[in-house]
Amino acid sequence: MIAKDTILSFLLCNNVTPVQNEKDERQLEASSPDEIALVMQAESMGIKLLNRTEKKFTLQAPKITEEKFQLQG
Repeated sequence: MIAKDTILSFLLCNNVTPVQNEKDERQLEASSPDEIALVMQAESMGIKLLNRTEKKFTLQAPKITEEKFQLQG
């Protein structure tokens, strides 16, 4: 079983950004399809990347409404 910390690493250590397309559907954008695959795997395990800016991430996980992270540096 993959630990929560490993899943969080998938979501925090990438350049994936969720966006809305023309049909108002959520899509993941990144320079690498590998990063999208890791984020999609994490989301299939219940931790979803809701929003991302250059310095902040917002995640949603079971039993946690929202969790926010801020990058330093």
